[in-house]
Amino acid sequence: MDKKIKSINDLNRGATSGDDLLDWVSLVVVGIVVTLAYLPALTSGFLSLDDIALVKTFMTSEISLKSLFVGASGDYFRPITILSYFLDVKAGDADPLISHILNVGLHLSNTFLVFVLSRAYLNKVTDSRWPSLAAALIFGLSPLNTESVVWVSGRTDLLCCFFFLLSLNLIIAKNTFPQLLTAGAISICFLCSLLAKESSIALLGIVPFFLWSGQNSGMGSRRFLVLIAMGSALAAYLILRFGIDFSVDNGVAKVVQGGKAKSFSMLLYESIAAMGFYFRKLLWPFPLNFAIVSINRPLSAVIAFAGIFSLSCLYLRVAITRLPILIMVMCIIPPIMAIHGKLAWTPYAERYLYLPMVGFAMFVGWAVTQLPKRLASFAVIALLLLAFPTLSRAVIWSNPEVFWRETIEKSPEFPRSYVGYAAELIKLRRYDEAEQNLKRALDMKYETYFVWQNLATIYQERGDHSQYENAMLRAISLSKTPTELYIKLIQNLLWHGTKSENSRKAYQKAANYYLLAYEKDKNFGEGLYNAAKLYLILGDQRKARCYFELFLANPGDSLYRPAARKMLDKIVTHDNLGGAAI
Repeated sequence: MDKKIKSINDLNRGATSGDDLLDWVSLVVVGIVVTLAYLPALTSGFLSLDDIALVKTFMTSEISLKSLFVGASGDYFRPITILSYFLDVKAGDADPLISHILNVGLHLSNTFLVFVLSRAYLNKVTDSRWPSLAAALIFGLSPLNTESVVWVSGRTDLLCCFFFLLSLNLIIAKNTFPQLLTAGAISICFLCSLLAKESSIALLGIVPFFLWSGQNSGMGSRRFLVLIAMGSALAAYLILRFGIDFSVDNGVAKVVQGGKAKSFSMLLYESIAAMGFYFRKLLWPFPLNFAIVSINRPLSAVIAFAGIFSLSCLYLRVAITRLPILIMVMCIIPPIMAIHGKLAWTPYAERYLYLPMVGFAMFVGWAVTQLPKRLASFAVIALLLLAFPTLSRAVIWSNPEVFWRETIEKSPEFPRSYVGYAAELIKLRRYDEAEQNLKRALDMKYETYFVWQNLATIYQERGDHSQYENAMLRAISLSKTPTELYIKLIQNLLWHGTKSENSRKAYQKAANYYLLAYEKDKNFGEGLYNAAKLYLILGDQRKARCYFELFLANPGDSLYRPAARKMLDKIVTHDNLGGAAI
């Protein structure tokens, strides 16, 4: 009898080892296919939209962890995402390859986590790994996800999803860890997900419904422990974001105000239409477009009602579909709220579906369980074809000039794409085409500092210094941080002015611009110092003395203080000697 029991145990261990090996083989296959599909991303640079500004910010400044993690001042509060950008820019010395490797690596990790989640969840209805493999492949290879993966600035979705999936896996998995330890891990992962992007707030709608969906009768009091863990994470997030006094930041205020500005019927109609649009995108992602600024609302509303009805029937009648449906629907709600708050420069975007794609992928996995085994294997193999549109999309992203041209073709009413295209044309020295695109953006009432800065670059390359100066002044007037633009203008002015016969006029203008820069930015004390030096060169010692004194009286440390003190002493000595030469 003992020998018989021993042999049965040995067989079970052998079966388990074989299953584990097949799972690892499946993950290796998924990893290879997804990596090959995203190889072109590794050759991409930084996109002129957000990426380059992001890199410049972190290369020229330091960050404080306290200011990063305590309090939100802008539209978003995403300290973990910002910290990840800071670390890879600093560690990689602004090498785009490092940033893209991290993005692709995060996407691969999320794909593996989708496989693990689907394997743990769908084992209630099947012991086959085809459904989990299908879920991982559609998530890893869906062309909808290319925007989040290939665009460095799309990393916020990848990080948010990573911790989102860790949280769900911890909740669903039947592990042997102490319950309190598991609850602590859930709390930390959920908090990190919120700190990467607020979209994971959807978990608060997913988890309670799932815990009481009739599929977790054995969980008992663990349900309440999970909710306490998530509530603790939410409380910590709210305190970090809003402070003890709960002062609402710009992002939340915009969403609230945007909702109040519309009638309830319009708010509901727009929300339903947006949901229908996203349902359609999940089912059929084509055509792929980076800048979706409008949708067919009546058609999208019809799709929404059909989708809600179908999903509701499945939710009520087929218990195993409940978690995928909850993830899919709940994760679409945050992007809809962002539409009402007008937070993003494109109201609709494919990257917003990165989290809902988790639910859709699991739903596809469930659908595969309904097929005969032979058909299931063919269906999974067919999903490999998704690698081709994803690869094609990654190739387009790796060539910014092609990318922006395609965006203009698909969304000619989106002015920002003309500016991005112009920036790439400037790099290619196609200045006439670039100027036409920038002026097209201006004709569309899209007047921003970087439009004029790009125009200034074109005029500079043509040697038209008068137009360059006028364009830079217009850019300065529109910029919230004009100091850097003033410095560029002054450098150009002095470079060309010293070569001309009218260098005195150039020095005079440069001194005036330094003072204007200081007037707009009181932290730019060097503006006073440089203006004083220029007045000294012009022979106006009265003004030079005045601005040296103002510079030295300015609070804060500066490397130029000793030099300013020395020059001021010479001027004072000169004045005391009645005008003798310094």
